[in-house]
Amino acid sequence: MNPVWDIAYDKALQAVSKSIYCHELEEGISVADAVAYDVAAAAVEIVTGSSDTFFTNLIEWYRLGHWPCGWDGQYPEGKLIVY
Repeated sequence: MNPVWDIAYDKALQAVSKSIYCHELEEGISVADAVAYDVAAAAVEIVTGSSDTFFTNLIEWYRLGHWPCGWDGQYPEGKLIVY
């Protein structure tokens, strides 16, 4: 993929795997994988200066201890579902 993605995903997966019990969301996709994906995507947005900050905005929800888990409505007009 992208070197930033690879490094960010690996580091995030290591950190998340140590801090949460890794349930599977769907067959083959763990909570740790889902969070690491979001963190890596945010890192790519930041490093590339992307005007799309969807994943970067998710990080604040994780920092607050919440779980962004879906979208209600048509993107981008709808709203994020946060647990």
